[in-house]
Amino acid sequence: MFALVDCNNFYASCERLFNPKLRGRPVVVLSNNDGCVVARSPEVKALGIPMGIPLFKIREEIRRHSIAVFSSNYELYGDISLRVMKTLRGFSPAVEVYSIDEAFLDLSDLSPEKQDSCGDAIRRRVYQWVGIPVGVGIAPTKTLAKGANWWAKKGGSGLCLLGTKEEIHTLLQKMPIEEVWGIGRRSAAKLSALGVENAADFVRRCSKGDVQKMMGITGVRTWMELQGISCLPLEDAPPPKKSIVTSRSFGTPQKNLTGIEKAVTTFASRCGEKLRTAGQRTSQMTVFFHTSPHKEGKKHFAERTVPIEPPSNDTLTLVRAACEIVKREYRKNTLYVKAGVMVTGLEKGPQQTSIFDAPVQESESRKALMRGVDLLNGKYGKGAVVPARQAGRKGSWEKKEEHRSRRCSTRWGEIFEVG
Repeated sequence: MFALVDCNNFYASCERLFNPKLRGRPVVVLSNNDGCVVARSPEVKALGIPMGIPLFKIREEIRRHSIAVFSSNYELYGDISLRVMKTLRGFSPAVEVYSIDEAFLDLSDLSPEKQDSCGDAIRRRVYQWVGIPVGVGIAPTKTLAKGANWWAKKGGSGLCLLGTKEEIHTLLQKMPIEEVWGIGRRSAAKLSALGVENAADFVRRCSKGDVQKMMGITGVRTWMELQGISCLPLEDAPPPKKSIVTSRSFGTPQKNLTGIEKAVTTFASRCGEKLRTAGQRTSQMTVFFHTSPHKEGKKHFAERTVPIEPPSNDTLTLVRAACEIVKREYRKNTLYVKAGVMVTGLEKGPQQTSIFDAPVQESESRKALMRGVDLLNGKYGKGAVVPARQAGRKGSWEKKEEHRSRRCSTRWGEIFEVG
């Protein structure tokens, strides 16, 4: 049996966690640079405000309904997510972190009688220990667990257990085809045209051959999972990443070389942190920055890929390579709106250039330096120790976050004071 635990309105719930006055009040969270709505509390959904709508289009609704507006605070959300996942591991050693606010748990060792009480215990403990409300769906397959979680939230109970064939069939009849995990909009439209309106229709009316012709092997797995045949195992160890990308639109368009260098330094530094966390090194780096494709003026899309030899996860090595690309590709009097760094050719362990060469080892002093940097940033918050190019006052290239809440769980300087 699988359990799917999904945090309710996660970003909005995180904002309410340290500000109880927001409970019951409409809350929206904005995308990077405070552009569009990316998260809504139930009260906002009830007002009919759609996901993805630009902020400027709902200024009147915000005023009229006293909607609380927040910039994305990913540092806070990431930390709260880690706390939720750590709590879930107290119920099962096998946990697949599916997204920042979702995780699958393996409950096969529990008897049917204990599975329901376990789901209730998960909800109570996560809320008590972390302060985030969650919904729990328990079923024989991951696809059915997703469906059970959908009904747990829609039905209002917060918990749904599919332990019998009758309970599974009842859920399939209630679940619209577009709500089935693994069925996208196009496939849902095709199925609807054939008279398939819900998950029960999909299982009953479609043969395995029909599903494979229309949706391929992925569709067949979904079809079988809805019948209680498990095809998707728990992935408690995520596969190694093949690439890492860090990019962002600038808060203010950049014409100055220094601003672009500072942005790219930040992105390369972040790639180095991610590589070291994963125990990987990169053998290739791509840096890009470009002008707006929609506005008048000079157009320039700069992009260059360079090898990193020997493969490395050293921040200073990556920053040096990235800044050399920027200097080479930069054009004066050109207004750039976005930049990014991508590292590929990722590998684990020391690099061996050929069968006759010994593995290349980075100097112990540099590896110790990177360990120290990561330790200090982990203890005092991201950005406590950065490359010199990245240091200094906040640059105009950095994202707009006029409505960001405090990062009070990760930064000493932003902890709330009492008294």
